[in-house]
Amino acid sequence: TELCDVEISRTPHRDYPYRVELSTADFAKFLTWAVLTMDYTNFKNQVHATRGYDFAHTLTGVWSIMHEVEDEEARIA
Repeated sequence: TELCDVEISRTPHRDYPYRVELSTADFAKFLTWAVLTMDYTNFKNQVHATRGYDFAHTLTGVWSIMHEVEDEEARIA
């Protein structure tokens, strides 16, 4: 939020408990910053190291479900 000078809003009764509204330019600035500051080689390991087992385990469940609905051509070399 400091990068783009925006406020995070609490929205506990909506589908997400927090929201932020960004202009396209600010979103592009954030994405550029995020990509340029990445310093890990394995996303799953990074999540485990920074967010802990419970969060990483839940993301693994999401990955597994999405793997089930991959299109058939996704894994063809």
